[in-house]
This record gives sequence, structure tokens and C-alpha cells, in this order.
Amino acid sequence: MKRIGSSLILLVTLSLSSCVITLPVKTKSHAQVMNQYKGKTEKEIVIVFGTPTTKKEESGVTEWTYDLGSKTVSQYAGNSIGSAQGASGTNAAAAGVAGRNSAAVAGASRSAYSAGSSNYASGAAVTSEIKSFIKFIFIDGQVVNWNSNGVDYGVIENKRMNYITGKEGKSIIW
Repeated sequence: MKRIGSSLILLVTLSLSSCVITLPVKTKSHAQVMNQYKGKTEKEIVIVFGTPTTKKEESGVTEWTYDLGSKTVSQYAGNSIGSAQGASGTNAAAAGVAGRNSAAVAGASRSAYSAGSSNYASGAAVTSEIKSFIKFIFIDGQVVNWNSNGVDYGVIENKRMNYITGKEGKSIIW
């Protein structure tokens, strides 16, 4: 009987200790990453993003825009999954952002980009165009604000998570 009890305890311990999986977890949001550029100089922004597509200056305020192209997104009503098709004409230096190559950045930055999967079903198609860009607002040569659309420079890291407790780390036993 003592052997069965010991074996049962060992079995339960081993099963609970193997409840750890690796999952992608967003550790920094897009806003957190972009807010790090506030206070940076024009020169520092050029080093990271490259030469802007357009520059505007009015009343001591300078606005730099990095045009990252556009995407046509289609969604189908009914029992289906939408599709995404990209367009060319982008600033690869700006979209690369210090080597970040997330799907959103890659989709926005590669010329002749055309990818995605489509599943068609009966129903109506709703298609819209999403323009991807980043804008920096400078006063006296320093970034005071930013705006973006169609990009996500958030940081995603793989973390070990216990799928029973939902907490980061090891198993609930160790």
C-alpha cells in the first residue's frame, strides 16, 4: 500500500511539473515603444527610421512623415475568413526600424508585397484600404509627439507560462 501511495504522489508531482509551456507574450505595447522616441533629436530619428518621406514646417513645428504604403483588407460576411493584400511603394528603411521585422512591418515595408490567404463563402465583401505611416512632431529639433497607423512595433517575447495557474515561470511544484 505504501508503494502505491508513493507512486501516486510521484505521478501527481510529475504531471503537475510538466504544466509549463512557452507562449508569445507582448511585453511592450506599440505606444510604449514609440514613446521612447520622445525627446530624441532629428538626427537620432534619421538613424533609426531613415530619411522621411515628407517634411512640413509651420510656425516652428516640424512634422516628418514616413509613408509605409497601404494595404487592402477584405472581410466577408457569412462563414468565412477575410484576406489581406498589400501594395508596393514603401520606405523600407523606415519600416525596418532597427531590424524589427514583425509581420505588420514586413507587410508594410516590402515592395511588391502581396500575401495573405483567402477563404471565400457566400455573403457580401467589405473592402477597405489602410494607409500605413509614422509621423513625428518636432519642436526645436526634438520629438514632442508621434502618430502612426497600420503598424505595430510592440515587442513580443517568448515566456514560459504555467497553463494551470496562468502565471509566468516554472511549474506550480517548483
